[in-house]
Amino acid sequence: MMDFLLQRNANPEEIRSALAAFYHAKRRLDLESWVENENYHTIALTGDVALLLSVYDNSNDELALARYLAHTLRMKLIISDYSINPYTWILIDEEGKQHPIYQDTAEQPENTFVVDSRHKHLLQLE
Repeated sequence: MMDFLLQRNANPEEIRSALAAFYHAKRRLDLESWVENENYHTIALTGDVALLLSVYDNSNDELALARYLAHTLRMKLIISDYSINPYTWILIDEEGKQHPIYQDTAEQPENTFVVDSRHKHLLQLE
């Protein structure tokens, strides 16, 4: 499973279209069957991100998909950096550039993600 923290809400049709187009281009999958099989889900979040998008795919396409989603949905998103430190992440901007960031370590309510103050400037709209 791949998790993407989206900077803002995207409507379900935008997400479905983006995922279907990415997987069709990568694997020539039938667009309708991929979406109908519910290969992803979303959870509303608070804090500095609005949505958790979880995609049920164990391929090595996470970075490529993150860049595609950031560009297609025209927003920044955050992915895991897979380090041992649970507070370090990678922000992907709309151009596909990667920026290391830290999550605020203060205790937060459930389903809340807050970026450390040192990196909040990276979330600003350009």
